[in-house]
Amino acid sequence: ESEAFSVAAKEQLSRIHKLLTAEVPVSPDTLADLATAEVTSTPLRPQNLTTTFEDARLRVLRADTPFPSSARTTGHRSLAAHLSELCFSGAAVEPHLKIIRVYPEDENSAGCEVLFDLSADSPDSRRQINATWSCRWKLRGQDSSPMLKELEVTRYEEIIQENDGTPLFEDATVSLLGRDQAYRRQFLLSSDHWRARLPRELGLEPVANHGLAVGDVNGDDLDDLYVCQQGGL
Repeated sequence: ESEAFSVAAKEQLSRIHKLLTAEVPVSPDTLADLATAEVTSTPLRPQNLTTTFEDARLRVLRADTPFPSSARTTGHRSLAAHLSELCFSGAAVEPHLKIIRVYPEDENSAGCEVLFDLSADSPDSRRQINATWSCRWKLRGQDSSPMLKELEVTRYEEIIQENDGTPLFEDATVSLLGRDQAYRRQFLLSSDHWRARLPRELGLEPVANHGLAVGDVNGDDLDDLYVCQQGGL
């Protein structure tokens, strides 16, 4: 039953994805097949954000949760307004919603916890929202989709990077490893190259056994790199 509910809730959450990526604001009418008329919700992009980190490139904002009961609002109009706050005008918006926990309550209701993240790229800035949603649903039988009756933000973080024309990260692979023999003789060759040359008993897997560990092993205040190679290398 929990698996069936998870699948049905995921299909309903995909409607939120479509609403957030549409080119028009979310309207109450678009929520008729998603949420009950008495749905309660908290702000999905809170206003009372506190700056927890800031430097020349990044600013990290977080909200105090859980919200007080006075922050809850009722109805499609309020939920549409909360969702519209996640639609950034003039920005390329890409949301992701993933159910990480389901908990049946009774034969008429169930809940789930959702990881929500959203990136919004505009000419002026980049934003990344990381949040956790608690959703409660009204169950209507196997042949009907569950209806959202409560949506509450339980964790919220927003990172802002002003676009100044320079990259935030650069590829340093060659500058760090280019003079190492293993880089030239092993790293630059593909898994297919080694699969044709190494015994399978050594554990060579084209989609596994790769990794990188970083840490100051010898205490010289410089990061040391340890590369987890394929079996036989």
